[in-house]
Amino acid sequence: MAQFLNTLDQNSRISKIFESAKTEILIISPFIKLNKHFKDSLFGKIEDDKISLKIVYGKNKSVPSESFNSDDIEFFKKFRNVEIRYVENLHAKYYGNEDEGISTSMNLVEYSSNNNKEIGIWVTNNMLLNINDKIGKAVGIDIDNLFAQLNKLVNDIFDKAEDIHFKRTPKYTDGLIMGLGKKYIDSFTEVDKLNYKQNFANSMVKDEFKINSFEFGHCIKCNSSLTYNTKK
Repeated sequence: MAQFLNTLDQNSRISKIFESAKTEILIISPFIKLNKHFKDSLFGKIEDDKISLKIVYGKNKSVPSESFNSDDIEFFKKFRNVEIRYVENLHAKYYGNEDEGISTSMNLVEYSSNNNKEIGIWVTNNMLLNINDKIGKAVGIDIDNLFAQLNKLVNDIFDKAEDIHFKRTPKYTDGLIMGLGKKYIDSFTEVDKLNYKQNFANSMVKDEFKINSFEFGHCIKCNSSLTYNTKK
């Protein structure tokens, strides 16, 4: 099934996509700043280790917070199974789970969802089409399975984004037979290039070094040499 949606309908559908996810949430957006409804929809998935949260953002690599709201990054870091990747020339926008998704003109930004005129197309998975697709391929016939096509495209974007900025992975007990009965232990951060507190501290050290490395300044009126004093 496929359906075109306006901005208002997209807001409602995206929230439902997040809420109904059982195994996967995929977010692709150059800019991310969650509105309250999207954040509330995602909140219930934070402690669900069965949900694989995959995010791709783009643009401002040197200052990630200009593309990805720092509060939202800290929010996403709390998920048990999450990976955030970066693509500099990203322009695609997609929000989906294992059964449905929206390809849209809308960034996942509060201003866009509240003010802009956006158009998106919502597609859903169809088990009958999946079966027909496999049969069709076997006999050389293409089946119009839009969800499968779109899902492949957006997952290719994620898979080919080699710049991993954050990754947190769940760990489990061994279980009994064939992994049955395994239990969640904890999640471990493997990659974190989005540590704003540490980055801020490092920038303060660098600025202090720059200040202390100068012994003299000058008067901006007469250009006379003066002892460098940051208090004046």
